[in-house]
Amino acid sequence: MSVSPEGGSGEASGSGRAKRIVWLAGLCSAILIAVGGAWFTGLFGVVADSGEAADVVQDTLGRPALRVSVVQQRGQLTATALGERPKGADKGVLLGGETAQGQLRDLVKRRQGAPVGKAVVRVELTGGRKAVRVVGARPVVKKVGTPLTAALLACETAGEESTVEMVARLDPVSPAFLGKPPSKRPYFESRTISLKRDEQVTLDMTVMPGSGVYDFTIVIDYQYDGRTETQEVFDADGRPFRVTSAVAPGKYGVVYQPTTAESYHALRKTEVEAYFRNRGVRGC
Repeated sequence: MSVSPEGGSGEASGSGRAKRIVWLAGLCSAILIAVGGAWFTGLFGVVADSGEAADVVQDTLGRPALRVSVVQQRGQLTATALGERPKGADKGVLLGGETAQGQLRDLVKRRQGAPVGKAVVRVELTGGRKAVRVVGARPVVKKVGTPLTAALLACETAGEESTVEMVARLDPVSPAFLGKPPSKRPYFESRTISLKRDEQVTLDMTVMPGSGVYDFTIVIDYQYDGRTETQEVFDADGRPFRVTSAVAPGKYGVVYQPTTAESYHALRKTEVEAYFRNRGVRGC
């Protein structure tokens, strides 16, 4: 059988092209598997931390350099004013004496309530993908209204006060949180908080209102990789925090005296003055 040189040359040429196509397909597949694996790892955490390469993937995917969580404080409420007078089931929650954990706080949210005289915001800061430094914090006023007077949930004195770590005022609004009184210097003026990956610290931030009810957030400044970023902090439900100024006890629609950690007794008008005589305008 004779073989045509052209035919034989064509077969060899065709075989070479086929091999190159197979080789290129294999290379593309390897690249796609490597890239896809990196994205899959970053998205679903299948593989443990892989150092700098993992940081690049996590940075691309938006893992924060600093995580901020609001810590829900438990135990008895501080003095709290409501924007709406409790009725029906909510009134039963206040007077029932068998309130489930958190039910009273939910009532305060439904009735547009706010702590009286000061709000203490407890936040937990956690280092993210790499070392980070917290260098500042300040309140931002979102809305101001008239003081809340529909009802007052007075508080007991014992165990209510906590140590003040830093404080800010809302009227006029403080440009930064200040150190523990009587300090008038910004808390972060002479210090920073350095956090390694997954390292945590908890801060109590006290906010004082002017005259009225204030909706506010907190902005935290932090640095990493030579750049400064900010993060705005809202409450656990993603809404601004609230705090209201106190008014004279007789101006509240109704005053509730605590009988247990989550149960209250409504005071008669004739009892209000006597109750507040030695407790101040917050009933504490």
